[in-house]
Amino acid sequence: MAAAAAEGAAATALRAVLGRAAKAAERSGRAAEAVRVVAVGKTKPVSMVRELYDAGHRCFGENYVQEFVTKAPQLPEDIRWHFIGHLQSNKVKSLLAAVPNLHMVEGVDNVKIANHLDRAVSSLGRDPLKVLVQVNTSGEESKSGIDPSRCVELAKHVKLACPHLIFSGLMTIGMKDYSSTPENFKALVNCKLEVCKAIDMPAEQFELSMGMSGDFEQAVASSMAGSEDLSGLTASLGELHVESSALKDSEISHPGNAFDDDAIADDDVWDDVSDSPGHGSTLDREWAHRQNQFHKMGYRDGIAEGQKDIAQEGFNVGFGQSVHVGYKWGLVRGITSALASLPDNLKEKMFPNVQCRGQLQDLNNSVQEISAEDALQMFHESILRSSHSSEEPDATLKRATDSSRLQSLSKDLVILLHECPDVKVSEELTGDS
Repeated sequence: MAAAAAEGAAATALRAVLGRAAKAAERSGRAAEAVRVVAVGKTKPVSMVRELYDAGHRCFGENYVQEFVTKAPQLPEDIRWHFIGHLQSNKVKSLLAAVPNLHMVEGVDNVKIANHLDRAVSSLGRDPLKVLVQVNTSGEESKSGIDPSRCVELAKHVKLACPHLIFSGLMTIGMKDYSSTPENFKALVNCKLEVCKAIDMPAEQFELSMGMSGDFEQAVASSMAGSEDLSGLTASLGELHVESSALKDSEISHPGNAFDDDAIADDDVWDDVSDSPGHGSTLDREWAHRQNQFHKMGYRDGIAEGQKDIAQEGFNVGFGQSVHVGYKWGLVRGITSALASLPDNLKEKMFPNVQCRGQLQDLNNSVQEISAEDALQMFHESILRSSHSSEEPDATLKRATDSSRLQSLSKDLVILLHECPDVKVSEELTGDS
């Protein structure tokens, strides 16, 4: 048996990326150790992560809290875990409690999340946690991250006001098609220089995290060119498979199946022409099944396993105060979260129009900004009034504005779903609030 076959496809792919990273560093006049590769296991089974661990890799990352807290306890404790991307404040404590070997959070993009992390680390008695500030260098509205002009301000806050966090550097996520130009990466390097000067941080202690499997070589070149003080750069493997052609379909799990080893490949959701969208497809059957659950729970938990607890929030809060309101908000939030968390290739099948996919992402970002309690106040201004002894003079006006905003989000979702004939719009969603 060939060595590559013996070690497994994932390990072979990782070895290829490590080789590419080493060559990229060499071309830029630096040692291979200057580049740290973080293998990101989003939606991939535990068995695949363990394969890379057995091959000697120790640095792994995850993007979804629900998946992360399920997967990490099943793997060795000496893994150095990274959480990458946007982290919601209501998920902070559960993440830190479930993953004691969390090495770094890459994705602090506002003061609120920094403060939540700092308090959680303190309350759990953990050692100080390394964090990277996420910067939006591409200018894409769908991307999380602080504007480059404000990264110094946030870095100062973490450094000076969060004693239980260790400010370690900056991170950015490239373009969706992995075609980031060197300018995106050079912008982060420029931010680094500004931050180092502002907080008096030695450049050799500063880490940069940027680049994925399709563009990290550009990131290496951009960050190292003319910079003799770079000590850390993280090149992500995207969705762990690095180069999708290196993995067999049978090794790719589907997020709607609890991330188990036997889950079907993303491309196999529709098995043949007769089972394609509009012909009694898997998606149609799934939707019909979940419609019944909406009436009981107010959220869709099947397709978006990783988003289940987010969608459920609307129902949990709503049930004790107003079943209808919790249900309606759970429905809006659940559908949006479910669709937004689907694999890209499945979203492309459902929404062939790239503009619609962009609108879906924008809508999801807007929906996630509203908490369940805020949603209750928006729909029924009197529900929570009894719990407040007094209100600010502008409270009534604010509720009216918020209510209008949420109603607008509901209408936007209905309009978007009409662009996707494979998703049936429920009467509850289109009816009056």
